Amino acid sequence: MEESTYLILRDIIDTTGWVCSNCRFETRLQLQSSRAGLARLAEEVAVLKQSVQNVSTCSDRQGLSSTSTNASSSTSASVVHRQSNKSTLAAVHQEMAEKQRRQTNVVVYGLDPVNGVEDAELFLQLWEDYFECKPHIDPSKCRRLGKRSSGDVRTKPLLVVLDSDHSAQELIKKSRVLRGHDEVKDVYVNRDLTPAEALAAYEQRGHSQLRYHDNNSNQNSNNKTKNSQQT
Repeated sequence: MEESTYLILRDIIDTTGWVCSNCRFETRLQLQSSRAGLARLAEEVAVLKQSVQNVSTCSDRQGLSSTSTNASSSTSASVVHRQSNKSTLAAVHQEMAEKQRRQTNVVVYGLDPVNGVEDAELFLQLWEDYFECKPHIDPSKCRRLGKRSSGDVRTKPLLVVLDSDHSAQELIKKSRVLRGHDEVKDVYVNRDLTPAEALAAYEQRGHSQLRYHDNNSNQNSNNKTKNSQQT
């Protein structure tokens, strides 16, 4: 391109505020990531406010009940309540910090290790084979979770650390495509849950399975009753 043409185009760009398509695409991705981060932050702040309110309510109730006791027991109870409040707030802050730290992580289940191949490279190769792209990960932080005991032949989950929480969310969404391929249908990609989140998810699955069992039992009982009435 001649310099005179370039100068004219530059003046047009400066005047119109034109931005290339790649820059607009990257800006939209960053904006979406920022909005998602703000939404999650708002949710976490709401949870924290509710926890603080619960602690405050509990403290107020305990304060009312302690007015009927003597001065020494009131002082002792107040100290215990303050310590309990501090412990509760500390636990809430710790859980939020741990959740924030894990937002850029995903956990890959069912990806068998290969001798002589690093787990990070194995994951990137899987992604390139089925999605024709390689996500930005930190290979130094990729590792298998859990300790292998003698006789345990189960494949350990693989922790993968990405460059942003938006990348982690997109990767989880795309991973559903793997279920349509027989050779990798057992490979799943999930969020890196905190211990508290993992426990809540486990209990939720238990409740769901119990409801499913109860519904099936009721359905079978109703079918037997109908058959008995028809005969």
